[in-house]
Amino acid sequence: MRNAGGKERPRVELRRGISTDAFWSIRFGEVWERDRFLDWFKWQHHRLDEFAAYLNTNDPTSLRSLLLREMIETEQLARRNKLTTSGRRPAQPSQPV
Repeated sequence: MRNAGGKERPRVELRRGISTDAFWSIRFGEVWERDRFLDWFKWQHHRLDEFAAYLNTNDPTSLRSLLLREMIETEQLARRNKLTTSGRRPAQPSQPV
């Protein structure tokens, strides 16, 4: 996984090993949107092979929709159980006091 950006629109890219070529990427309109996605996605590393296999039978847009839907469902569940905050980045780790 690579957190790409720079002057381009913020994005996240998935790569295998030391490859410089991404096998999938997702772009965001704002940096905070990318960071929100990364707050959730960093816990999905164990599923990278699953996502790559999904792309063998589905298009990249379908994977994007699937991941964003799962992220939102996870955030909603965490809010219902009072495990997270509201705001732009609900899954952001708490800052020490």
